[in-house]
Amino acid sequence: RPDGPFTDYLGHPLIDKFHNGAQPIDQMVFKDRDGTYYIVYGGWRHCNIARLNADFTGLVPFPDGSTFKEITPAGYVEGAFMLIKDGKYYFMWSEGGWTGPNYAVAYAIGSSPLGPFERVGKILQQDSSVATGAGHHSVLQSPASGKWYIVYHRRPLGETDPNHRAVSIDELHFDERGFIQPVRITKTGVAADPIGAPAHDHDMAGMPVMAGMHAAAVSPIAQRQIDSVARAITPLGAPGAAASSGFRPVFGWIPTMGVHWIDRALMTKDKQLDRKSPSNLMFSRIAGKDSLVGAAYAYFTPESDSTPPALFDGAPMWHEHPNLAPPGQRLVMLHVWFVPSPDGPFAGTNPNLPFWAAGLQAPDSARMRDAEFNSRVRRASLALAEAIDTTSIFPNLENRPMVKPVLVARRDTIRALIPEFRAAERARDAARWDRAATKAAAQWDSIYAAYLSSSPTPAGRQRIERFIDMLLGHHHE
Repeated sequence: RPDGPFTDYLGHPLIDKFHNGAQPIDQMVFKDRDGTYYIVYGGWRHCNIARLNADFTGLVPFPDGSTFKEITPAGYVEGAFMLIKDGKYYFMWSEGGWTGPNYAVAYAIGSSPLGPFERVGKILQQDSSVATGAGHHSVLQSPASGKWYIVYHRRPLGETDPNHRAVSIDELHFDERGFIQPVRITKTGVAADPIGAPAHDHDMAGMPVMAGMHAAAVSPIAQRQIDSVARAITPLGAPGAAASSGFRPVFGWIPTMGVHWIDRALMTKDKQLDRKSPSNLMFSRIAGKDSLVGAAYAYFTPESDSTPPALFDGAPMWHEHPNLAPPGQRLVMLHVWFVPSPDGPFAGTNPNLPFWAAGLQAPDSARMRDAEFNSRVRRASLALAEAIDTTSIFPNLENRPMVKPVLVARRDTIRALIPEFRAAERARDAARWDRAATKAAAQWDSIYAAYLSSSPTPAGRQRIERFIDMLLGHHHE
């Protein structure tokens, strides 16, 4: 029972000696995705990780024969905590003196429970108007609401006894790139969040996703490289900041690519060698806010040049936009998504964007392996785009006599489907969600047919087909 009574399981300490300089205190048990359990612990500015056996009565050596591996990040003091979210390993700890006002919590991100972990920064510390000495924490996620919470202790204002601390709880938030936002410590704590059947899951930044969502796998090295890009361009995470740094929006919102903000001076092949300076920033609306959802590397090159730079581990494929290049040249591009994409972080398009822009959860990416479901979702995403932003696909065709009546009727029908999607999400009713997606996809099919029929020439129809083919994820590589 969680309320006890508890008895000593072993009759002796599991770990009773210093290893790698780590004081044997402040342990937590972490379960990895493959079911392996680890114990993460340590004081005196050192942290170890070790594998637990099946019944938690002992430790299992690592393949190299070692039992304890040190994973101490910069600034670590004590209070280790680890969680995994969207394929990223978040290693958190306390730093500073626990008896003083500057006790705080910081964190790092890694691609495995063994690290290496790159420090990001502090996320919990004192507020002179609320309390001091905020630290030594734990993190939990509500299975009902999907919200994240941080539980920690702090010292009330005016308290002089270093041992007098109060347990507190506040909300924990992730931004759209998966970084933890600084916690605002409060005097009131959090509202009641009753535990019941899970309502929904969340991806990085708390963006809602249908159950079972996961991104296509990349190597740990590539994931660290992606994270380093996201950190490097964090200062450009709002359109105003991007504009101040010389980026300008082009083309408007492209439904499965967002709004590309470009720095034309960076669009040469030699400039693509700096991974942390992408020439394109991609923004799209999430939770009503223009959010930095990814970056892109792009350059113009002669048609004879067929060897793109190798920027990321695994050499992901670049794609082309032949209709945007001057005669005799090619426009070559590589997208890097900071938000979940069912086709992986280097996909040319992301069909989740229109769902988020409509205030919906992204579809279940695990089901995207099914060809029929995949096609339905991509077509439904373009239907949603037509309802969200009527200028996002073919604004120049909208007023043609054979197109306008179709668009007006179909867009109204699609808008009426958005509440149906939401109701299915709340109920976790996959069949109901599928019905809404099928209806939305059918509306898109009618709109697409109207666009094609409005073109008087085969060449015009071919241009329409190529553009839609691209939006549906069929890039030329």
